[in-house]
Amino acid sequence: MKRNLISTMLSFGLFFIMMGWADAQKYIGLPATKVLEDSSWLPGPHTEAREITYLDRDSKPVVVQVLKARLKKKHLMLEAATPDDKDDFGRQIVTDEMQAENRKDRLVIAGVNADFFNMKNGIPLGPVIKEGRMIKGVDKTMVDFVGVLKSGKVIIGDSVLFKKKEKELNEALGARAVLLKNRKLLPQNRSSLSTVHHPRTAFGVKGKRTVWLVTVDGRQPAFSNGISLTDLGRLMRFLGAENAVNLDGGGSTTMAVWDEQHQQYRVRNRPSGKTLRPVANSWILVRKK
Repeated sequence: MKRNLISTMLSFGLFFIMMGWADAQKYIGLPATKVLEDSSWLPGPHTEAREITYLDRDSKPVVVQVLKARLKKKHLMLEAATPDDKDDFGRQIVTDEMQAENRKDRLVIAGVNADFFNMKNGIPLGPVIKEGRMIKGVDKTMVDFVGVLKSGKVIIGDSVLFKKKEKELNEALGARAVLLKNRKLLPQNRSSLSTVHHPRTAFGVKGKRTVWLVTVDGRQPAFSNGISLTDLGRLMRFLGAENAVNLDGGGSTTMAVWDEQHQQYRVRNRPSGKTLRPVANSWILVRKK
């Protein structure tokens, strides 16, 4: 315990020395010893994008992509996406799942991969609810979930909350594990899924309708080395989330954003497998035209 406390104090001391007091103040809570780059831009109404590159406690680079959105009912919505916008199980890359959800009156402006899934058949481990339709419910593979109530409120929880809110859910997809609850870091297990610095995708929420879609690249030593689940929780709290959960990661980690100028989807992160992995489902942001 004392050793961990001393290590943490030394890390923060090094952080303040390397960055200077003023700059370091605004990065308190970020699991970093030095911030190399921090840029932001506005992809569209009610949305903010950000890219942060920093050195972690092992002095290894980490690259984070952030999309923050303030949902507006009937104007900017969070929805679940599945392959070809169908109720069948399968796999498709995130940008194709996004494209399949476009209509004349609506445009998908961003998306990230969502639930863990069976690599052989594409069946997700958690629930799937689309537009109020229950495609997959609670079973033994479910751990946690992200959901959008018919009121528009976004929630994160476990199977108990899912059963309680099941009839009120308009959208829902599985997740594992919860990182933050009411801004408190939740303890994570000591498995390699938790402790090893992997590429990650995370989802966060504050209040009823402010959400964060976040990716952290990894398995690319010269570019980005990934993050542990505990530090992912710290990152989500630093960004402003009150509640947050880990989504599928590794080679599945994907963030894509609509490029208005070139009229196409641009993959913002750098997938560890060099190409986009087909996934079971995605979380998308939809803007009404």
